[in-house]
Amino acid sequence: MDVKGLMELLLEEFNWGFVFLCITAVYGLFSIFYSISRYFFDVGKSRRNITFSIILIVRNQEDAIEGIIRSIARRGFLDGSEGILLNLVVVDDYSRDQTPEILRFLAREYKFLKVVRMEKIMEDKSPLEVGLSLCEGEVICILDVGIRIAPEKIADAISYIINKKMIKSKGDAENVKQPDFMHIKIKSRYLKEK
Repeated sequence: MDVKGLMELLLEEFNWGFVFLCITAVYGLFSIFYSISRYFFDVGKSRRNITFSIILIVRNQEDAIEGIIRSIARRGFLDGSEGILLNLVVVDDYSRDQTPEILRFLAREYKFLKVVRMEKIMEDKSPLEVGLSLCEGEVICILDVGIRIAPEKIADAISYIINKKMIKSKGDAENVKQPDFMHIKIKSRYLKEK
């Protein structure tokens, strides 16, 4: 048998439907493996960090401000590992207690913290406008600490907002717990006795 005869024999018994089925099966398997590998190995490279700015407007909060800042700092989203970069702007709205001094100490300790004190020069601007001018984030959350929320509850609220932002599907939303708010006073270690 020569080569020409062998080719004719193969073509007679050749099933083109089976060949098409095999090609599509191989393509499908390749697509599945490619998608799985991208999901597990390329997620960190393709996801960019979200810069999240929080504005805290405070006045006479010497009892709670340190607890608020430290509870935010204890959360794991400060270093960018969760895809979140935090920028915390605290605007001191003419506090008459030791809040500004406490904030100065905390600003030296935490790099993510920017503190601005309302001055007489800024009288034409509201604390919110001053805070917004210092924000670098794509997502901005504004909290007025004057309502006396417990420090841990503010951190819970921030976590809630960040987690809501990171939700990819409706099913994930059920796992995010809304914070319940309550007030707790925490004495600052920087608070000077009167």
